[in-house]
Amino acid sequence: IEKLTDIPPDSDFAFVTFDNIKARKITVKLDIPAIGIGVTENYAVIEWADKYPLPTTEEEIDKVEREMLAIRDVCSRLEFRSLGSLAAAYASHLFRIWLETSKKQSYQISIQNGLIKAHGVERQ
Repeated sequence: IEKLTDIPPDSDFAFVTFDNIKARKITVKLDIPAIGIGVTENYAVIEWADKYPLPTTEEEIDKVEREMLAIRDVCSRLEFRSLGSLAAAYASHLFRIWLETSKKQSYQISIQNGLIKAHGVERQ
C-alpha cells in the first residue's frame, strides 16, 4: 500500500488492484483519475476512486476490517479467480470508455445461484 504513494508525478492514471480501507483513503487523495477493483466472495466492484464509499465511524471501520480478515488471501483462493478475471475485464472496459469519451462508469458484479449479474452506472 505504501508504494501507492510513490506514483511518479507525471502519471496520468492508476489502477488500484487491491481493496481495503487504507488503500481507498490513499487513492482518494491522488490527484489523478484512478479505478479501484475490489473482489470478495461472489461480489466485485469496479469503481472510480473519487466515488469510493469509505466508512466514517470506528464501528464501520472495525466491521469492514473484520470481514476482510475473514476472507484473507482473496487472490490466492481458487474460487475468487474467475470473478477477479471478470472484474479486470470490466476495469479494462471502463478505462477504454473513459479514454475514448471521458465518461466514467462503474460496475457491481455478483454471482447468485450460479448466475453472473452485472450492474453498471454512469458517473458524473
